[in-house]
Amino acid sequence: MRSKQKGINIRVDDKEKLILVRKAKKCRLSLSAYLRKCGLEQQIVEIPNERYKNIYTAINDLKFNIVELDKEKIIERLENILEQFKNIYLGECINGDNKDMGD
Repeated sequence: MRSKQKGINIRVDDKEKLILVRKAKKCRLSLSAYLRKCGLEQQIVEIPNERYKNIYTAINDLKFNIVELDKEKIIERLENILEQFKNIYLGECINGDNKDMGD
């Protein structure tokens, strides 16, 4: 049996609902859980998507292997990381939202 048995209805317009749903999704929460956390002033954390995790892993790998790599290989890896960041940034600017943070 569900522990939460009482319902609360709120009215929002289409745009507000879309914003709330996106924010909940970015935090990997249901809309109800997200609104509960907002209303109860609990911490809400956005979960970065796989692309950010991949960039972090690439930077970390470079850090641990930098002594063994020659200059050209270091530059190649850094350019790859920069390209990944650029693709995320341009996607956000073009679409006007933060689509890469969980959507």
